[in-house]
Amino acid sequence: AVLSAARDGTVKAWEIATGREVRSFRGHPTFIRSARFNADGRYVLLAGLDSRVKICEVATGKEVRTLKGHSGPVNSVAFSPDGKYALSGGSDRTVRLWETSTGRELKAFKGHLDAVNSTVFTPDGKRAISGGDDGALRIWDVSAGREMIQLNSFVNEEWIATAPEGYFNASPNGARLGIARAGNRVLSLENFYESFFNPGKVARLLTGQITNGQDIRKGFGRPPDVRIIDPKKGATLKEETASITVEARDRGGGIEGIRLYHNGTGVESVKNGALLSTEEGGVRKSYGIALVPGNNVFKATAFSKDGTESDPHEVDVRYTGGRIDAHLHLVAVGINRYRDNGSPLDFAVPGAKGVKGFFEKKWKNASSLTHLFLGPQAEIRAVGGETTGVPLFAGFHFVERYDEDATREGIKGALSGLKAKPQDVVLIYFAGRSRSSENEWHFLPYDAADFPISSSEISGMLRAIPALRKVIFFDSYLSGATPPLGNVEDQRPMALIARSTGAHVISASTGQREALKFTKLEQSPFVQALLRGLNGEAESFFHIQVARTGSSARDKIVSIKSLAAYMEKSLPELCRRYGMEAISPVIYSQGPDFPLAINRWNE
Repeated sequence: AVLSAARDGTVKAWEIATGREVRSFRGHPTFIRSARFNADGRYVLLAGLDSRVKICEVATGKEVRTLKGHSGPVNSVAFSPDGKYALSGGSDRTVRLWETSTGRELKAFKGHLDAVNSTVFTPDGKRAISGGDDGALRIWDVSAGREMIQLNSFVNEEWIATAPEGYFNASPNGARLGIARAGNRVLSLENFYESFFNPGKVARLLTGQITNGQDIRKGFGRPPDVRIIDPKKGATLKEETASITVEARDRGGGIEGIRLYHNGTGVESVKNGALLSTEEGGVRKSYGIALVPGNNVFKATAFSKDGTESDPHEVDVRYTGGRIDAHLHLVAVGINRYRDNGSPLDFAVPGAKGVKGFFEKKWKNASSLTHLFLGPQAEIRAVGGETTGVPLFAGFHFVERYDEDATREGIKGALSGLKAKPQDVVLIYFAGRSRSSENEWHFLPYDAADFPISSSEISGMLRAIPALRKVIFFDSYLSGATPPLGNVEDQRPMALIARSTGAHVISASTGQREALKFTKLEQSPFVQALLRGLNGEAESFFHIQVARTGSSARDKIVSIKSLAAYMEKSLPELCRRYGMEAISPVIYSQGPDFPLAINRWNE
């Protein structure tokens, strides 16, 4: 049967098959705002405008129990799956839990900032979910009587999931839309990204695994004020190297360090001990930065002692000298065999060689490009009467490290030895074993047992590379048991790599069971998706390109963001096609978009 309830307090039960009314009774003296059957259909919960909840017997219409406790209209009710408990949500901003056999109020869940309009139990009865006019969906632990997670969605598909302790997970720009409050202090969650962005911890909290750590409700230090004091905004510079001076002042939370970005790419993160003190009680740091022709945007932030980040300060300047001749630098690392003689991998070396081979082939064909690619500062040339564009890259440089050459020092040397300039593009591909913890992800080099490379170290190595356009791919096999939360544990370290360096990060970690299925494949699903995308399936439609003279044919341009979007969709599909559990890549792609490959129309 189905229920209907009216403004006059009348309840009607209807037979679904025939539409016939089978029962009618007056269940409430006032407007009924919500009605719910219990599991066997014998009883009904009624939410009243008069702040009361009634339990009635459907067969007789008899009132069995009245639940009193709300201080305003009740908008929603729900039975637990076993019928022993009831939920109600009201305009008094509370969700209340009741014992149906006695009518006793067991708990009042408080947290909503406006009227609660929807309540429901999860199928196991252990959680309650409520939604309200404050735009929040809240999940409650029924037995403990505490809020577990608050969920908010915004326009443009942005969202945020926040635990009361402050830990959160969010879409790429979701943290900017959330706030943290302690006393009379209110800051954006973006200011707490380094300390509290933790998808793994949010997942564990949501599954009832209480974890220790910071609690934002205990307060937080006020972040420093930070400014770029030289050069001035809008300045025009003629020298290739500029001196950038950043100053931070303590606002009560101390100063832990300063971070500088150049066109969205992290330049250097400096701890307090390396900063010069000023007479005004602040600290200062000067950087020598190589500029790129055209616009150069510098952004500085500073951190308090407890890791709270300041609002950024930006200065844009223009460099009038030089010319753009971008080179592509590729570091390909693949490790199948390890010094510890553990089970060898099959996919790592072929994957790294496949990526290197793709770009090597592109470079060999570069002289015959007949496309016209109009980038922000692209040149246009006439060749033999036909208008063409300059090659995407003026040079290609690669470094390979496989198996015994991919030691810790070998990998570090490959990265530190890059001769990249600010206008260049750097691609890094790592394939091999990895392991993950709550705050760090480790790539295991050939001499892995003693010398894993942490995600923090990788961030530092990336910041030391002058190129402003950097991409890093991780195709890894999880060493040891597969974490119960899978790639969720990788999200925090990967996000921090991207955030602190400005690099685009695309990663996937495969568990032991699924990795065994790679033996049937020439390459892992990750590198297959990557290479298919680069070969044109990830075509970008945001980069303008003109067809060849006298022809409607056009080349396919693949950018880093179109590639990331393609891999996010295609990698799980490829896994399912091979009879594997779907692997979703971890992607953090917050920097500016730029082209990676151009696939000629006649290739």
